[in-house]
Amino acid sequence: MSDLDAWVDKLEAEELSQARGRADSAKLVATFAAAIAATLVGTQMQVRAANGMTVWDVVAVAAFGLSALLALTVVLLDQLAIVNVESVLATERTLRNPTDPELISALRVASSAITKDNRRVLRWVKVALFLQLAAASGASVVAVLVTWGG
Repeated sequence: MSDLDAWVDKLEAEELSQARGRADSAKLVATFAAAIAATLVGTQMQVRAANGMTVWDVVAVAAFGLSALLALTVVLLDQLAIVNVESVLATERTLRNPTDPELISALRVASSAITKDNRRVLRWVKVALFLQLAAASGASVVAVLVTWGG
């Protein structure tokens, strides 16, 4: 294995590690944002319970509901993949009698394809996280303004 091959392997492993970290961070941020919004909206509902529901109460609850659904979406979108080495090797050996460099090449092609798929998954996680943060922020702001303006 050449220095270039080792460098490419290391680069792909680091990229997967970074992708995993980004996805895990997105899930953590989404969960905490939803929890903060839930706290503020719940407090708003308790403080204003005697006054009855207003349109702004419904807006805050709806925004929180959207935030919770989007937080769940962020968690469910985290479907990062890794190369199934055994499957790639079995497929290559079934089709022909490859040499070790050909097997390494096939693994590299599979790894490259999975890296591209993981980038696509992370883009969708980022979009869902952005929308979730917007909904959680909206719910929180409405809850605070309604409670404060009370």
